[in-house]
Amino acid sequence: MASRLFQPLFYFASTLWGVFFMLSPVICAQDNPSYEDRIDSLYAHLNQTTSPGIALAVVRDGKIILSKGYGMADLEHGVKMTPATVFDLASLAKQFTGLLICKLATEGKIRLQDDIRAYIPELNDFGKTITIEHLLQHSSGIRDWYGSFYIAGGRTDDPITFNQILNFAYRQKSLNNAPGTKYLYSNTGYNLLAELIQRVTGKSFRKWANEQIFDPLDMTSTLVQDNYSELISNRAFGYVKGANGSWYKPVNALTGLGSSSVFSNVEDMAKWLINFGSARVAGSQALTLMKTPGRLNDGTINRYSSGITSGSYHDLPMFTSAGSWAGFSTFDVFFPEQKFGVVVLTNSTFFNAQTAAIQITDIFLANQFKPQPQSGMAVDSEQSNKAPVALEMDAFTGVFKQGKSNYLRIEKDGNILTAWLPNLGKVSAVRVSANRFRVEDEEDGSELLFQPEKVMTVKYKGQQFTRLDTNEPVMAGLKDYAGDYYSKELGTTYQVIVKNDKLELVTPKRPNLQLSPVWPGGFTAQNPFINLCSFERDTKGIVCGLLLNGDPRSSNYRFKKIASKA
Repeated sequence: MASRLFQPLFYFASTLWGVFFMLSPVICAQDNPSYEDRIDSLYAHLNQTTSPGIALAVVRDGKIILSKGYGMADLEHGVKMTPATVFDLASLAKQFTGLLICKLATEGKIRLQDDIRAYIPELNDFGKTITIEHLLQHSSGIRDWYGSFYIAGGRTDDPITFNQILNFAYRQKSLNNAPGTKYLYSNTGYNLLAELIQRVTGKSFRKWANEQIFDPLDMTSTLVQDNYSELISNRAFGYVKGANGSWYKPVNALTGLGSSSVFSNVEDMAKWLINFGSARVAGSQALTLMKTPGRLNDGTINRYSSGITSGSYHDLPMFTSAGSWAGFSTFDVFFPEQKFGVVVLTNSTFFNAQTAAIQITDIFLANQFKPQPQSGMAVDSEQSNKAPVALEMDAFTGVFKQGKSNYLRIEKDGNILTAWLPNLGKVSAVRVSANRFRVEDEEDGSELLFQPEKVMTVKYKGQQFTRLDTNEPVMAGLKDYAGDYYSKELGTTYQVIVKNDKLELVTPKRPNLQLSPVWPGGFTAQNPFINLCSFERDTKGIVCGLLLNGDPRSSNYRFKKIASKA
């Protein structure tokens, strides 16, 4: 499962996040000793045995040319990291699901344009067809199960079964978006693909993956874990760093067939990368289909398809995959023209696998990179020729709303604007023209574009927000909202109470969440998975329901106000 902070990689960044890995090298074949020395130099100054670590492998021209391990696989038992250490791959598992689906399609057993309900009729009819292709490309509108699990009362240390995940999908009543209209990452889509594979083949997902991929590629240390309590030999454990600087081991009790729950090591994953160049297993037709970017309904290219993201680095075509779960950070990249690839697995998200892969790629392919133009801030013609006629900075501040459940809070911080979007945190924006502000530290060139008409609006990431009247009485009638609210699709009841002149949401198995007003009837909990609470009223003006929204991948959970049990 990919972290909500992960964004698909269309190109690499060029700098290293302070990556702190501990040295415990295991030396394998190499084509140039200087490569190994340079990679060792990245981590040798942190040669300790009290930290999680990293394993990596490099392939070129169909061979493994380097594989190494640094740091510790198991802190409790003092087990060092090696290239044979087995990791939870997290969302790297989606690549296997993607290829299995593409292979079934090229064999004529399914069509990517088929309605998923033809295979899984338990899913609701949303009035618009969700195809297998929509699931492969994260454009189906199916919610990510993790948001549903959390809002339903689940905790991160609870077991999460495959049947639970499927049932969240079967009970879903509304979509995040119309199928094919936008890319929105959903682990649930890949869980449904795993269930489709089981129904079409008549075999378990684990057995089918073994027969079609792992056994033919001699990936002897790779397995689909369909029982989270299963013992796995030579495994690494994931770790997170606490506020006191100590390492902790998060619970990993997930059975997420299709989206995650595959364990492997860098030696086996190197064989997987080599197969992208040789097509020895699954065949060139299935692999070509897997690597073909999709398109949204409006023709926009969707670079994510079948578990991988296509892009380029220094004008060299590549495709990548990334994952993060329960302390693990995972990443692989393959450059088809160079028949070169890197896989990096770490057992702490404190160490970023993607960043390490960038460094390794730079070492091996630097002599093939084309010169890159100097980047600079884009400047308007109006800015270059004359000083813009600009409103005061205060004119751009306030709460801007989109629809019933999305908003943007913009504040002034000296000579820049700070914008806060639910679950994405704060971003800073600098002025580049009268009504345009460039968002800093975002590689996609994002801007805040204001339109100061009768009502101020702002466009950000393709979405338009309208500023609210700041004089609206957002705190009036708090007692109207108090009561019990029930969601049939989640089977969950929430209680809303008034405490110290503020609303609180009483959540199952977790501390209460304080609700802060953002507009009349709209409150934020500023929680990653229960962010926005919008109360609904009937035709008589009586509060009758509650709409909960988590992150963008999990939205529009409807709760009906019911008679209190007390």
